[in-house]
Amino acid sequence: MFDMPSLNENRPTKRYWQSLEEYASTGEFMAFVESEFPTEAESLHPTTRRRFLQLMGASLSLAGLTACRWPQENIVPYANRPDDTIPGRTEQYATAMELGGVAEGLLVTSYDGRPIKVEGNPSDPISRGSTRAWAQAAILELYDPDRSKTALFRQNQSVVPKTFADFQAFIQEHFTDQKNQFGRGLYFLSEASSSSSVQRMKDRIRAVFPDSKWFEYEPLCNHSKREGSDVAFGIDLRPHYRLDRARVILSLDADFLGVHPAALQLARDFAQGRRVEQEWMNRLYTIESHFTITGAMADHRLPMQAAAIERFALALAAELLVNQGVASSTDYQPLKNELNRFLASLEHHEMIQVLARDLAAHRGESVILVGSGQSPFVHTLAHLLNEALDNVGKERSLYYTVEDRGPIDELASITELAGDVQAGKVDTLVILGGNPVYDAPADLKFSELLASIPTAVHLSLYDNETSRRCAWHVPRAHFLESWGDARGYDWHHCAIQPLIEPLYAGLSVIELLAALAGDPVQRGYDIVRQAIREIYFDSDATDAAFETFWRRFLHDGVTSDNYHREKHLPLDLAKILNLVRQASDAPEETNPDHLELVFVPDSKMWDGRFANNAWLQELPDFLSKLAWDNAAFISPATAQARGIQSGDVVQLQYRGQSLEIAAYVLPGQPEDSIALPLGYGRTVAGNVGNGVGFNTYHLRTSQAMFFDQGAVLEPTGRTYSLATTQDHFASDALGLKERQSRVVKLIREADLAEYREHPDFAKHVEHEHAHAPLWQEIKYDGSYRWGMAID
Repeated sequence: MFDMPSLNENRPTKRYWQSLEEYASTGEFMAFVESEFPTEAESLHPTTRRRFLQLMGASLSLAGLTACRWPQENIVPYANRPDDTIPGRTEQYATAMELGGVAEGLLVTSYDGRPIKVEGNPSDPISRGSTRAWAQAAILELYDPDRSKTALFRQNQSVVPKTFADFQAFIQEHFTDQKNQFGRGLYFLSEASSSSSVQRMKDRIRAVFPDSKWFEYEPLCNHSKREGSDVAFGIDLRPHYRLDRARVILSLDADFLGVHPAALQLARDFAQGRRVEQEWMNRLYTIESHFTITGAMADHRLPMQAAAIERFALALAAELLVNQGVASSTDYQPLKNELNRFLASLEHHEMIQVLARDLAAHRGESVILVGSGQSPFVHTLAHLLNEALDNVGKERSLYYTVEDRGPIDELASITELAGDVQAGKVDTLVILGGNPVYDAPADLKFSELLASIPTAVHLSLYDNETSRRCAWHVPRAHFLESWGDARGYDWHHCAIQPLIEPLYAGLSVIELLAALAGDPVQRGYDIVRQAIREIYFDSDATDAAFETFWRRFLHDGVTSDNYHREKHLPLDLAKILNLVRQASDAPEETNPDHLELVFVPDSKMWDGRFANNAWLQELPDFLSKLAWDNAAFISPATAQARGIQSGDVVQLQYRGQSLEIAAYVLPGQPEDSIALPLGYGRTVAGNVGNGVGFNTYHLRTSQAMFFDQGAVLEPTGRTYSLATTQDHFASDALGLKERQSRVVKLIREADLAEYREHPDFAKHVEHEHAHAPLWQEIKYDGSYRWGMAID
């Protein structure tokens, strides 16, 4: 081996490592980095498409372009070019993407009429020009060849492609009969939407079919948040956080930097509170049931089973109200008396006392957030504590607005629909987006219920699991090729406008509803214009005034209104006191052989709707670095006690259901708790998404949508190859030593105290090249010498 001098000089005092395997210097890892030519490379075995994509991924999609000649073809000259169009020059248009009823403003680049790049809209008050991976990957979804290209009619195990004219003929016949029956037996199931145009068409449907019923369902629903707000205030309020004004932040199972609808704004505000040049920096405490990107940023993190967080919140409330005296009003005295009993049996009492003192010392400058998966009672307690800490107000770190969509409980909605189907009340079901056969609670057995409905129509981008159980499947227009509108998290209004004609003659939700209602106006453009005009203009407003507003709305992509102002309501202390009285001050007794299951959204697939997007499949998870798969995340202690290693296939049994899934040992996961990412295991997703990962919806029930106790884990003795990028670019032993020696020169570190004393500490050490020159340098400091050469 070469003896490089830099290996023995300037050894760092800290050891840097890329993975736990490298840190532990396991035999497997050292064999991996020392093996320059793996034995597996000597023979090529047949491989599946999934394995090929795992190894090569989307990076091959453009690799061949540089070696390809331009095709020889005849082109048509652009003789009648529009005045404002220059061929070959990109243009940008404002639009928006709605996910879970919340819109994200976008700015999409178009090249000769083809969308090619998505970025955030700088005018959007939430994103301010940034965007998330799902919006970035929407370009690939738009051009996905697996998208539905025609309507399909299924009958007696046969599938017949139909034209749009055929579907219109069916609408004319079938829904005319429904009108004559006033819509009796007609049901609608939609995704969550904040669109004013959709709401307008819903009202139109109710007018035409007065006896019809409308339901909404999102697999990642917010029913706990709604119920918690109803108890605290008597109404469903939406919390808005201003983390740039909070010096102490407590997250109770809330991944606000990852999956919150306003994560872009929260991440920016949180980073603003971490500016080292400020007089103060915020401090983040995280109590969470699975390792999240928010937990990774925490100053103090406590992994805890999801079921135990409610008792933690009660103990914190007792410490704050009783011992710290943050609520001095006599109205709180009965509540303090009841909370006293939770002080005697405090778990993690040292952590709770430190946290309570920190919160009490920063009244009006702190905030408590709760994740949507936690119980309604935890949400209620958070409202109580934020109010007691004087954190609520437009100029504080938290304020509220009234939910515009009304009291919609998506879990109760899908449960009621399933009950009506089982009772034989549903003759026709129109499903607008979504995939309930795949993601509805397992105990509802939605696939069997859907097959029993005489007439079912499904509007969807793909002919997916739900479409296979419906008589009619109708292609849905992508948001980049349709008209619409939606609301952002802070209720700003976003325009959705097409950048291209529908590639596969798809319909938007509002266009399908207009067709079902038999409206004379069925173009998406006209429906949206009417809805916007009704919101912002009176009937006597001039056309010119509206046209000016409309053009500005489309140009900017967003506009604000005064309909959603701050709502500050008093707490219903009597209801909260009643819940505290019902709460137990003793930990729940559980079977030591039983484990907790926690269902979490996947950072790439979300709830499974993006499963056929190869860009997102190839994107590594933030913490596990898994790609093209999900796994059961288990703590090292639990894995060691049960003899499990990463890649072992385990069987989970829960409430009569069973699932075989690969295990992944993840530090930071609470003991005896298993995190199960949703969104994988699709069977009818497309060529990319089929058969990727494990379908954890099989274990998810309507009684426990986010977590529950009682699961049994058994090893199967088999293993499964998980694709992870954690050790990509790992070096051999010589390279590892060299990296350790150089890192102190390339990376400058200092704690806060040293930075306060020497703000320019990073400039003190200059990088010196470690290698000697290969030849003797020529010195040019002598006398001049002239020469001439003639060719």
